[in-house]
Amino acid sequence: MLGAFRRWAVAAEWRLTALRYLASVGAVLATLLIAKAFEVGDKGPLLGFAVVLACAWWGGIGPSIVAPVLLIVLVRLAQSGGDWQRASQFSTRAVSF
Repeated sequence: MLGAFRRWAVAAEWRLTALRYLASVGAVLATLLIAKAFEVGDKGPLLGFAVVLACAWWGGIGPSIVAPVLLIVLVRLAQSGGDWQRASQFSTRAVSF
């Protein structure tokens, strides 16, 4: 009986962790789609900050690290026109404000 409960508890914990990460990725993708659809312009960084803050609040430390990294990679990819090689070339000037 205890073994079945332990398996259920571990599976539930794993599902909850997966849900937090998937929600974080979904929030980032939804933010990018909203920013593209409504052409937010110079308010884009504020929207990005808000989604990262929401992911950190709801998801915890792991999803709060995944969200900004994914956001930066996807924005760089969109700015480079889909060229992975050009999108992956970061310089100190490119990542500074």
